[in-house]
Amino acid sequence: AAGTVGSIVGTFATGFVFISWFGTHTIIWGVAVILAALGVMLIVGGERGGDPISLITALMLVGAAAAFVASRGALNSICVRETNYFCIRVNEDEYEGEKMQVLILDRLVHSYSSLTNPTKLIYTYEKLFAELTEYQAQRASPVSALFIGGGGYTFPRYMEAVYPGSTLHVIEIDPGVTE
Repeated sequence: AAGTVGSIVGTFATGFVFISWFGTHTIIWGVAVILAALGVMLIVGGERGGDPISLITALMLVGAAAAFVASRGALNSICVRETNYFCIRVNEDEYEGEKMQVLILDRLVHSYSSLTNPTKLIYTYEKLFAELTEYQAQRASPVSALFIGGGGYTFPRYMEAVYPGSTLHVIEIDPGVTE
């Protein structure tokens, strides 16, 4: 029963608290250090616990090794920000001679956005959406749109620039993506 309660508490605490506070990268390294310390305590101490000086020395060695690994940058995450949903990275890239911001969620590129030219669209589906929106704008103006998932907000920014006065709503579950 105690093991089950511990598993449930650990699952919910990790999913709703610890990932937000520390990120998965730090959590995995922390668990590795704790398991290494417990392993050293068991090896040095044996079943009866062993002498305290050996245990303290062994734990200090594990702590020193962990500090060394941390000083070498192993705890640094590749994420700009890690949320409950994504490892978020923003890189700069060049496309057709123009600097673009690239939004990467986990390992997938979600958008290319020009910070200077919001009408610059890269993906074919965005260009198709632009044509469909132009068709719709000719029939009814101002245009109204709902976006489920903001990503890099490339198309909402495009519509804001091309169709001023339109009503645009974006639903994004992860506030970290919006930030």
